[in-house]
Amino acid sequence: MYVTLIREQGKLKESVKLLQEVLEIREKINGSTHQTVASTLNNLSVLHGKLGEHRTAEDFCRRALEIRQKLLGPNHPDVAQQLINLATLCQHLGKYEEVEWYYQRALEIYHTEYGPDDPRVTKTLNYLGKCYMKQGKLEAAESIFKKVRTSVQAQESSIGRDSREHSSSPTSMLGRITPPLPVLEERRHHTLPSPKRSSSAHRLQGISPSSSSPLSKGRGGTGGGGAIYEDKIIDNDQRSKASRASSVSSNVL
Repeated sequence: MYVTLIREQGKLKESVKLLQEVLEIREKINGSTHQTVASTLNNLSVLHGKLGEHRTAEDFCRRALEIRQKLLGPNHPDVAQQLINLATLCQHLGKYEEVEWYYQRALEIYHTEYGPDDPRVTKTLNYLGKCYMKQGKLEAAESIFKKVRTSVQAQESSIGRDSREHSSSPTSMLGRITPPLPVLEERRHHTLPSPKRSSSAHRLQGISPSSSSPLSKGRGGTGGGGAIYEDKIIDNDQRSKASRASSVSSNVL
């Protein structure tokens, strides 16, 4: 895609202009609540964020989140990824109460879908711990990082000795705490299957999003139908065991 090429060349403002044109075309052809519109909104959000225009980026991200919640339901993993993107932007704006809620909500989705020891859960826990540290909530951060350590150890145990030799130890990885990066989406042409639901609902211990959701502060919108993607959220966590080993060392923390 031409926009992707321009973005890779570092011409962010030109990319924004082109994506705005893409957005107008997609809204005209597919309607304002189509998945391709959500994808373009997300990408505009990421680019504005890279330009330091975090309030504009937040607005685009909220619009993308609203569409995905309506099309996919509130508990879909793609919604969780969008929540993490929104949390990242809100953190730049100092909206830490909202940041905590978005991470907690994403955790709840991932935890239920994939179980407590999935790399997505571990990464999001790590982001939440980082958020607590920025606010000086050291006891809360310590509690979260203990969960991260336990999860990393469980992942390494399941991977096997050979795979573990290529990854860092849980203790050393905990020292490499990095903030999350909003996820850009690339062009795809296929139907994304719904994720397999876990047989039993997992609940996080000690993490309960408040009943008052900051999402109520977002825009209103109309619903849509179908879950057919032309764009797919890039997920660096591969499904195979071998790639899980890599995600533990390079993506989780």
